[in-house]
Amino acid sequence: HAAWWQESPQVSAGEDEDTDLQRALRESAAAAAETEITARPLMGPEGPFCPAGLLNSGNSCFWNALVQALFAATPVFRGALFQLDVSSGGSGDALSVLGKLRDLFAEMDMGLAGAIDAGELYRTLFKRADEADVSEQMHRLFQLATSGPGPLKAVWKELFSGDMYERQRDGPPRRLPLDLCQ
Repeated sequence: HAAWWQESPQVSAGEDEDTDLQRALRESAAAAAETEITARPLMGPEGPFCPAGLLNSGNSCFWNALVQALFAATPVFRGALFQLDVSSGGSGDALSVLGKLRDLFAEMDMGLAGAIDAGELYRTLFKRADEADVSEQMHRLFQLATSGPGPLKAVWKELFSGDMYERQRDGPPRRLPLDLCQ
């Protein structure tokens, strides 16, 4: 006879998730035991603790600059990313990329390594073989952030949208709404 929690599909789904989480934690702990992790001290000869940078792998300098600018200049966006629940609504592609960006920002924020490879995020974002220039990279990130979950989309729009006012020789100033820094 099956136990009561196995008979209920809702509880069973929750248990599957819990079992998967426990398995992932065990695997992560086993991998960590095999790998020697060296943490940077809070104060060392190079100065105080700083967030991690990004490795330049190939021609990734513009991509790295874009990601580091978003990380450093937009703590509100970073905070919204840290609260991102990838199981919430939104398109699957957007959530996948935004989840990877969230995880990358968390690694950078912890600063356990001097530099982190952002290549996986780039390859997820740009699946084709040809490279994208920084304008295409930024445009793609803007597309995904605006198709993500509501709270994250609202923060993104607040940060990167606004109004432009144009003074006219005769008459009142004209207001032009700009959606996502056109």
